[in-house]
Amino acid sequence: MSATTLLLLGFACFRLTHLVVEDRIAGPLRHWAAGAVARRYPQGGAARELVEALIGCPWCCGVWAAAVLLALWRWLPVVGQPLVWLLAVAGVGIAIEMAVGAWRRTGAAGG
Repeated sequence: MSATTLLLLGFACFRLTHLVVEDRIAGPLRHWAAGAVARRYPQGGAARELVEALIGCPWCCGVWAAAVLLALWRWLPVVGQPLVWLLAVAGVGIAIEMAVGAWRRTGAAGG
């Protein structure tokens, strides 16, 4: 795997993980999944903990996001490669926005 591919996949994984775990747009999906699993497993258990971790933990979600993106990149490139490019470009944008926000909060912006 080339360094460029690794970088693309890394930013795509970052963006997909952030989308699933943090972004407001995925909030209804997170609430639906949490509600569905809570109704199915009202007493808790491993399945409920797994779903809650996948939608609430960036470390947990990131592993599965990477697995999905790698599989699509390798075995379904007609879908995987455009999706990875899209997520990677968006991921770079989010990373820049996060860096600028942190820079502003530290007062380094001169304000």
